[in-house]
Amino acid sequence: MSKQAISLSYLYGGKWIGFSDQTKSTMDCLKIKTSSNESFYLQYRTWNKGMNGYYPYVKSTENDYAGSSGKPIQQLQIQAYRNDGTKLVSGIVVMYRAFVENKWLPWVSNADPEWMDSVQSKYNLGGTLDTSSSYAGISGKNISGIEIRVYKESSLGNYSGGESNPSLSYMVGNESNWKSFSKSTLSSRIDGIKIQTGSNKDYYLTYRTWNEGQSSYYPAVNSTENDYAGSPGKAIQRLSINVYRNNGTKLTSGIIVMYRVYTDSRWLPWVSNADPEWMRNVKTKYSLNGTLDTGSSYAGIDGKNIGGVEIRIFEEDSLNAGSGSFVGSEELITTQYMANSTSNWKSFNHKVMASPIDGIKIQTNSNSDFYLRYKTWNEGQSYYYPEVTSLENDYAGYPNKPIQGLSISAYSKDGTKLTAGVVVMYRAYVDGRWLPWVSNADPEWMQDVQENYNLGGTLDVSSSYAGIIGKNISGVEIYVFNGKSISSSIGNLSGGKVASTLSYIDEDSNWHSFTSTASSVHINGIKIKTDKDKPYYLLYRTWNEGKSYYYPFVKSTENDYAGYPGGIVQLLNIQVYSKDDVKLTSGVVVMYRVHVGGSWLPWVSNADPKWMRSVQTKYNLGGTLDTGASYAGIDVQNINGVEIYIYEENEIYTKPQTPIGNSKIIQAPFISQLGKYPTGCESVTTVMALNHIGIDISVDKFIDSYLTKTGCSF
Repeated sequence: MSKQAISLSYLYGGKWIGFSDQTKSTMDCLKIKTSSNESFYLQYRTWNKGMNGYYPYVKSTENDYAGSSGKPIQQLQIQAYRNDGTKLVSGIVVMYRAFVENKWLPWVSNADPEWMDSVQSKYNLGGTLDTSSSYAGISGKNISGIEIRVYKESSLGNYSGGESNPSLSYMVGNESNWKSFSKSTLSSRIDGIKIQTGSNKDYYLTYRTWNEGQSSYYPAVNSTENDYAGSPGKAIQRLSINVYRNNGTKLTSGIIVMYRVYTDSRWLPWVSNADPEWMRNVKTKYSLNGTLDTGSSYAGIDGKNIGGVEIRIFEEDSLNAGSGSFVGSEELITTQYMANSTSNWKSFNHKVMASPIDGIKIQTNSNSDFYLRYKTWNEGQSYYYPEVTSLENDYAGYPNKPIQGLSISAYSKDGTKLTAGVVVMYRAYVDGRWLPWVSNADPEWMQDVQENYNLGGTLDVSSSYAGIIGKNISGVEIYVFNGKSISSSIGNLSGGKVASTLSYIDEDSNWHSFTSTASSVHINGIKIKTDKDKPYYLLYRTWNEGKSYYYPFVKSTENDYAGYPGGIVQLLNIQVYSKDDVKLTSGVVVMYRVHVGGSWLPWVSNADPKWMRSVQTKYNLGGTLDTGASYAGIDVQNINGVEIYIYEENEIYTKPQTPIGNSKIIQAPFISQLGKYPTGCESVTTVMALNHIGIDISVDKFIDSYLTKTGCSF
């Protein structure tokens, strides 16, 4: 592929001056223009002298500019998007850097590190790379030069675009007892692991183990060598795997190793070398069961021997992992904290570190279209103090009782609880470290905001409060953002339910048509047909009785079906793609569920949680939602019913639900009953409600400690 032609100019001294690739000059404004015929565009913005934030984003297809006359640029940020709004971190690689204090700073890019490295090597770009920064420049320093280059690249290397099959084996007891396995294995003891990849590959793995009785890892082993990680007679407790290109560049995308271990009679979450969006993308694309741990660098539990391991390697040449992007601005709020008495209040901006922090006061502008509710759990208390709103001159907390937990929610002026649009990011400092960010918002909004505003640290996407109950906080950081999220979607949709042709095949190979819902003891195959004139299509597949994996995907624009006459469907997976093969998680929303063991399981969808909730509310769909599953069904249990709806939605439906009678709707965290608690409706919903109000208790703990149990006579 090649370097792309773009039009560049800057404003200085009231005059616009054009340049090609590079210029050295102080500048107040920058204009970048790409051809409207291109399949992509750039979004860029600047932070100028005297400002306390960025100016709004500008699109490279518009006759506009970033910056302000008379205020020199100090920071520049550039992002790339496909024309359908999909954010790009590969394929289109923008390499840019700033000249500050008589030297060129490192290159910064919209792209993942391996793409930066590939482009730098291919086009002989001098200088160094900053693979973690999202902007070029130094805060508080005027730039005196800029260099911008845009490349359109097809791929990183000779990747298969699918799953790779390395040679895997494990050792038990001694070095003469090696056993080969494919993808996964269970064993009462695993002392060593050997992973070998082909010498003709563009990459290699390094892996290491922490074994029983050790105080650290054994040395890392290379997957191109005839060696292994571990030690005879010492069971593995942790496994860590990284991936590198052959030139030594560490990879966090492109080659995705998904691995997990079996401990305490359960599979732990998947861990990976890859960034979270690539982990999510691969998990969905290949229908990997289980959950993800996007923050861990190893699989295992300290002090616990593993009893199984699963390792999957995927070579993905996709140009995008499917993340969205938050577009909006930071909201100005007034924040204060109290130490010891109500007469000792101190203001802070975003972040403060102090001890003690007994109270918090947050105030929002009365003209804003939202407000906050917040509450604290303080030392010596067994519960939260009452909630306070940000529209009142009040505070949360109590003098001389340090805060241990802080919970913040956002609401529209009509009282609707917000989990999108208004995003409150907050965290606490405890035991000498910042805890993960917590938010009122859905996980995808947290991720978009963290990326867009360069918030360091990790995310806790499930907690309803910041802090550790029983430990006093000694710092707090709070940001509020208001905007929208761009995700992979398409426009000009009908705004309603769409008719599709649905049918199923029984054990005698007879086809039965149905509208939305079908019930039968023999559903051996599913056929879904959508209009070829639609700007999208569905890919769907089934896992049938007696099989060890899914049948291949079927396209909804073809006269084909998923399944097989000889075995009943047990799992169903449906995905949606635009005509140009961009995976859709919004706009076109497929809601589907199956009937198993006498009950309807929760709804599953191709769409993000906020779109699932929107559709469920708008169309009054009964039942519950499973926002984390990629398929409908339960392993090794035959389905006897299926329900499928397709909606074309242009926006999130925000009409609040109205409780009937003496009731109140709460946005409780979802806990699935599948597998472990099939008859535990009351216990599970009780724990969901308790978690909502900040009481950290598991379903198992509730059942063991608080549920009255008696024997039954039969």
